[in-house]
Amino acid sequence: MTIEQYNNRTIKHRGFSLVELLVSVAIITVISGATLVYFRGGNKNWALTRTAQRVSQEIRRASNMALSSPGYTCPESAAIDGYGICFSSGGPGADFCANDSDASNASYILFADCDGNNAYGGTGVDVKIETISVESGVKVKTVIPVYSFSVVFVPPDPTTNFSSGTSGTITLSLTTDESTTKQLTINSKGNIDIQ
Repeated sequence: MTIEQYNNRTIKHRGFSLVELLVSVAIITVISGATLVYFRGGNKNWALTRTAQRVSQEIRRASNMALSSPGYTCPESAAIDGYGICFSSGGPGADFCANDSDASNASYILFADCDGNNAYGGTGVDVKIETISVESGVKVKTVIPVYSFSVVFVPPDPTTNFSSGTSGTITLSLTTDESTTKQLTINSKGNIDIQ
């Protein structure tokens, strides 16, 4: 082929048609949208998992406080009988942890038990160490055996006591989808099982 023949040849340019371009853009949009929806749902499930792990850690923290006696003092110079956590789901008859203004189904209370009743009795009776909030979008759905209960660890072993019953179950759920749950069960040995 000579240079003249090369320059005179017909070159067919093939490109994308408008239909092909629109179909490609539609496919990319659908895949991106599905990924985004799945990612947002996954974030909510991760929040629930993180909250369950945090509740478990705070229960362990109360147990460790019973072992180490961190130095909180009770009103009226009473001796501390143990350290515990009060949970409430806010069901019928629930007192939200002795009607504490900070208690709700979106938080729980770490406390020092001063009267030895294995339950949070409010700030005038027991020492509230901290109110711990659950993550946004998560709530305490149910508390078993009752709507509000405390688990208390009594030194020196620490012995695990409950305000009601011999074990306790806390069910956490998403606020937007109450069927998505994590369940924490605490037994009389202080072991915590998360399902």
